[in-house]
Amino acid sequence: MTNHARLVFGLLLAIGLCLGAALLFTDGTFNHGQIHTDHQDMNQGGDGDRHASGHILWLGEAWGGLQIILFVTLLSLGMRRRRNHILPFALVGLAYLGIFFFMCRAYRHSIAPAMAPDPALFLGLPVPAAWMIYGLGGIPLVFAILYCVNFDRWVLDPEDHRTFLDAVDSHRRHVPAASQDTIDQVEAD
Repeated sequence: MTNHARLVFGLLLAIGLCLGAALLFTDGTFNHGQIHTDHQDMNQGGDGDRHASGHILWLGEAWGGLQIILFVTLLSLGMRRRRNHILPFALVGLAYLGIFFFMCRAYRHSIAPAMAPDPALFLGLPVPAAWMIYGLGGIPLVFAILYCVNFDRWVLDPEDHRTFLDAVDSHRRHVPAASQDTIDQVEAD
C-alpha cells in the first residue's frame, strides 16, 4: 500500500470516527436550533447555549478539517511528486484549511455569551457566513485554475502523452479487423 493510499485510508477512518462520535454524543435538546417565531416550519440557531458541552461543535470542526485534507489529498493523486509541483498545491490546500479554521473561530466568537444580539456583518453577511461564502467558496476555483495552467507539467507531460498515443497506435495496428470495425463505429458515434 502506497503512502497516498495509507493517508486516504487513515483520513476515511478518522472521518468515520468523527461521524460515529457525533452520533453517540449529544449536546442537549437544541442541536438543531429552535423553532422560528415567524416561520414555524423552520428552525433558527438561537444563542450558543446549545454548544455548552462542546462535543458536537469540535467534532464538526474536526470532521470539516479532515474532509478538506481528504479533498486536497485526492486532488493530488495524479500529480508528479516534485517539490516545485507540490508546493503551490500544498499552499492552496493550507489556505483552504486556514480559511476553514477562521470560519470556525468566527462562528465560536459569534455564539459566545458576551456577544451582542446583532451579529457583526462583512459585505452584508454575518462574519462566519462571509468566511464561508467569500473564502471557502473561492478556493476550489484556485485548484481548478492551478490544474488548467499546470496540467501538462503536473499530470501528463508531452513525453508521456506521446508514449500513450504511440501505445494506442500500436494496439490499433494489432487489433483484428472485426474489432477495428467496432472501434471505428464507436468513434464515429
